[in-house]
Amino acid sequence: MDDVPEHSGSRRWECLIEFRSITQRTATHGSKMPDRLEHLRMEASRDNYTSMVQLAQALYENRVSPRGVLRQCFKVEFPEEFFVIAEADPDLRGWLIGWSPLLPWCLAIDLACGLSLEPEPFDDTERDIFARDPDLIPLVTCRMGPAFFVWGFAGWCLCYRLSELKAGRTTVYRTHSPYSNIDPGLDVAPDAVVRCGDSLMAALHQHYSDVLAGLEYERHASARQSGGGWTGDEEVEVAQSVLADIEELRRRGAERQKG
Repeated sequence: MDDVPEHSGSRRWECLIEFRSITQRTATHGSKMPDRLEHLRMEASRDNYTSMVQLAQALYENRVSPRGVLRQCFKVEFPEEFFVIAEADPDLRGWLIGWSPLLPWCLAIDLACGLSLEPEPFDDTERDIFARDPDLIPLVTCRMGPAFFVWGFAGWCLCYRLSELKAGRTTVYRTHSPYSNIDPGLDVAPDAVVRCGDSLMAALHQHYSDVLAGLEYERHASARQSGGGWTGDEEVEVAQSVLADIEELRRRGAERQKG
């Protein structure tokens, strides 16, 4: 049997030291993303638009789903109905959530599609509502009807509550947006927070049902005027179509929950 070379022991130590060095470098390199994510998680705050966007972007870079992104940004699970709307046809989605969507939709839709969000201040409505009640998550500012008729929840912002979502409830509340240019009326305080539905879908359905009823009333009134009125068949048909689409989205959401 051949003798073992005298330097074999030192060679084994050199190999072990090199292996440990490689392992440490790999661990250090691999920990950069988790360390950065942890830092962004600690910095993220709902009253800081930039911090929320930066955290969401980092999560998407780390292959986190939109559902997971919202969970980590808002520290609560968003309901299935939210993602049903987020995945809806863009034109319908525009009718429901507006063409300048609020932060939750931007994080779940725009960033998920690879679009960039400039680190700019919050929408004035979001900033105002956060200062009014930080438990509210603004979702949709309901629009006026044609010819500036105020029906349904027009001028009010529909919101989830963090505390309700944490309890597993999808209850939606409305609070007036001072930037909607719509008077909240005399029967409700401007900063009131009022429950308006068991879910966002239910609140949107109620809003557009009221809009449709108002349009149909105005159409009948217009028909009695020789010079014509403010509302015609086209406006009524649009409202009917949006309402039917909401009902379809509600069915889709119910099927998902069963599955």
